[in-house]
Amino acid sequence: MGSVKIMLPGARTSSGVAYTVNSEPSASSNLVGGVAVSATGQIHTSSTLLSTDQFVNGFLVSATGRLLINIEGTIVNIYDGVARSSAGAVIVLAPGTVPSATAMALNGVLLSPTGQLYVTNVSPP
Repeated sequence: MGSVKIMLPGARTSSGVAYTVNSEPSASSNLVGGVAVSATGQIHTSSTLLSTDQFVNGFLVSATGRLLINIEGTIVNIYDGVARSSAGAVIVLAPGTVPSATAMALNGVLLSPTGQLYVTNVSPP
């Protein structure tokens, strides 16, 4: 499954599901490796590709640092162990999808057997 150096910032559940929020970063958010993370640890995401998006540390992000995601989209390749769309967005499973018995943790991030990222839109405790 490609390289195994995923370095996605943000908080995770005890099983490795990434906390995400589909919003612009606020004044209390921080850029961590080019990816915007809320004060509570949620990764700011977007599914809208713009001409100003760019790759930072291997992740496609908006000008404000929102991680570009594609919910259950077509997997075109695997980069750093994570499924990517044709544009380079991270392929995620629908928020709240229950991890399968064959899910695997890669450097603390829970992935499906095909490299899709498990995410939740619930705020971290």
